[in-house]
Amino acid sequence: MLCNNDISCRIYDINALLLNQCRLFQGDINLHAQSPILGSPCQQNMSMCREDINYTCLRFNQCGPLKVLEGTTIVDGNTVIAKSVTVGLSGPTSILVNKTVDNAIIVVDSAYGQVISFHDDVSNISNVTLVAKNWTGGNMFNTPYTAFIHSSQKSVLYVTDYYGHCVYKIDNMQVVSPVPNVVAGVKGSFGNGTNKLYYPYRIAVDSAGNLYITDSRNHRVMRYAANATSGVMIAGTGTSGSDSLSLNRPYGMYLDEDNSYIYVVDALNSRIQRFSLSGGSPNNGTTVAGGNGNGLDNNQLYLPFDICLTKNKRTMYIADTGNNRIVRWNIGEASGVNIAGDVNGNSGSSASMFDQPYSVALNDNETFLYVADKTNSRIIRFELI
Repeated sequence: MLCNNDISCRIYDINALLLNQCRLFQGDINLHAQSPILGSPCQQNMSMCREDINYTCLRFNQCGPLKVLEGTTIVDGNTVIAKSVTVGLSGPTSILVNKTVDNAIIVVDSAYGQVISFHDDVSNISNVTLVAKNWTGGNMFNTPYTAFIHSSQKSVLYVTDYYGHCVYKIDNMQVVSPVPNVVAGVKGSFGNGTNKLYYPYRIAVDSAGNLYITDSRNHRVMRYAANATSGVMIAGTGTSGSDSLSLNRPYGMYLDEDNSYIYVVDALNSRIQRFSLSGGSPNNGTTVAGGNGNGLDNNQLYLPFDICLTKNKRTMYIADTGNNRIVRWNIGEASGVNIAGDVNGNSGSSASMFDQPYSVALNDNETFLYVADKTNSRIIRFELI
């Protein structure tokens, strides 16, 4: 409780969806090198930890700020990929965990123009295989960037083709029968009409089959009804700006369907904006992270690219790409915490550094965070608990 009263040491969190589970998170970014503020023998007080949200129990029986996490590289430029003519990754830009089937991990490997999947059994990486690259008639992605699978649609994969200005739907995680088909945008043609996209980035699909797309160069978020050939703008104005109505290069996105929100990574404004799904257009956004100029301070971001939220929707994990770090930010708080990456924003290839982290994803029980480290051409796994 004393630790919690000191804002620079506030590191407790209780997962409301998993009973009696006390979780470990990071301390204040400015205090990484300091010693623990308060020691506490947690083994004698586990019942207090479980019952009182003001009590924190750490794995080393102490309360205090911790160092940035070190990750484990699980797939990289040397990994053999079944069915692929190339070896390893080259510029991965997106990662997701397929929580609908078997927790397979899906990676969009943009430079090689392919989508791969694999299984992470912690002690063993298995079934690394090609999912999609080219199909009948010599068709292929131009430059795939992100992917999405909705929990109600099992093995239906959606992929954005960034330089192809369109979104593909891939059934049954294969490209033979049926072949992938364009479900938004016009292949190879960009524009700002309701039927076109201009460098589409992140996608999401809701339970009704509506498709949400961050249309990055048009500075807007579009919603396509199932089987529609044109969309409706639900966030942004179509031109770049920094007010509450506007976006400037929306990249990442997280759909919170339960609470009717959509979180948008407003990259060039270095902020995360939250919009109501029932807000209509123009739609006023609320800044929930960043928005204080480009920088390294714990209330700032610099060119963020991606975001994911915990199941209880209380915490965001942000790929703060320009700062080469991952930030954990609680909803409603004015600052976040650097949990991985160099505290000075430097790039690197060590276990605790990145060179352009593009994407983040949590596994189903939120014990692991996966990061697509683009320029290092690797996927890194970080243990959170």
